[in-house]
Amino acid sequence: MPSDIFMNEKKHPSDGDLRKKLGRSYKPFEETIMSLQFEQQGIGFEWKFAKTVGWYLICLKKKRRLFYLLPKDRDFAWRMIFGERAVAEIKKWSPAGPVAKMLKSAKKYPEGTLVEFNKSSFEVETMLKLLTIKIEN
Repeated sequence: MPSDIFMNEKKHPSDGDLRKKLGRSYKPFEETIMSLQFEQQGIGFEWKFAKTVGWYLICLKKKRRLFYLLPKDRDFAWRMIFGERAVAEIKKWSPAGPVAKMLKSAKKYPEGTLVEFNKSSFEVETMLKLLTIKIEN
């Protein structure tokens, strides 16, 4: 498979393409998605294309964006944007944890605070907790 498969605007990635591209990084992503879909109703996914990053996956609960997955070779960027209430809940949940530390240096946008994870910082239980906080706030 060519390494630029997700840069081809005309070729929409399949689940198999994503699995091959992420390699071992696919397993924690898949586990998180399966748990999320089991716990929450109305979870959907949508592929989008941008010339700068290629194809990326958006996870939605109804029309609300929960996270963005930007596939890379054997890695990924998992991006979440949290509003003020969600940030406050994260700080209560884990005031000295790695996510709270990330929040201190995170980029702030009008729609919220951006936190990014990759395969080395990604933990299934943490992501599920963050997704719950995002959904509830």
